Amino acid sequence: MKNIKFYKNICCGLALAASLVLTSCGESEYVSVTANTTNTIDTNREGETTLPSKLLKVKNEDFKLEVSYSIAPPEGVSIEDFKWRVTNDKNLNIEVFTKGLPDGYRVWIDNVHIDTFIEATNPYFNGILQDSMDDRVHSALLMGFPISDSTRYSSVNLISGQDKDFIEGTFRAYSYDGTGRSDGEVIQRRYVDSDYLKKGVYSNKISLIYGLLIQGPNDPEPYGVDVPDEVHVYVYNCIERYDNVKDVINVYTFDSNGNEVYVDSYPVEKEKSLSLSQ
Repeated sequence: MKNIKFYKNICCGLALAASLVLTSCGESEYVSVTANTTNTIDTNREGETTLPSKLLKVKNEDFKLEVSYSIAPPEGVSIEDFKWRVTNDKNLNIEVFTKGLPDGYRVWIDNVHIDTFIEATNPYFNGILQDSMDDRVHSALLMGFPISDSTRYSSVNLISGQDKDFIEGTFRAYSYDGTGRSDGEVIQRRYVDSDYLKKGVYSNKISLIYGLLIQGPNDPEPYGVDVPDEVHVYVYNCIERYDNVKDVINVYTFDSNGNEVYVDSYPVEKEKSLSLSQ
């Protein structure tokens, strides 16, 4: 089977060229793209899986948090074959430690709260919650995950592709997205990636809150401080479709407004063709 990575640069170029074209005639409500180069992992760029580490301010404290993020496939999927799609399961890796922690101070991560949303230029689909999770020490014997300038917190966080709440949220978006459908004409079901890309879905926004417990040398008890952060991960915007008449795979790309562009076709291997036609 032809390696789809060949199309990545083409896909990105075509998507960028078409990014200012709206999907329909006349005016429609539109949500501007909020992701930027400093907080975004673009999975349509060959080999881009990490975000450079950055420093987060801790309110009323003299030290900071240094955080870094990377994305990875779920267990059993190679990084070469992994695509960050809307509907597949994927992992966000986190690493956190303190920077400039004063002598005598102790810090624990009491909880890490993570909400994952889809981002879209279509307001009905923008902000649908895809997954939510918390990471904390499940023991009364420990205050939390201890961190310092030399002690790091590392975690692997599985983001679900389609749970029942996400399917329900998608159903409501399709019911009220202004396409003229009535509620009875929309079916609550699992959708495929192209369904979301056509609606202007271009990214996952991952909102994080680090709940810290801090105890200074003169503090009788630790006190809590929340530190927020945000990461965006562009979803893979290429779709392959099998044409059983011509026995080829057609490749398409979508821009952030949901415009579909044909890229190329390639022949299907004989064994693959037989399995697709069954």
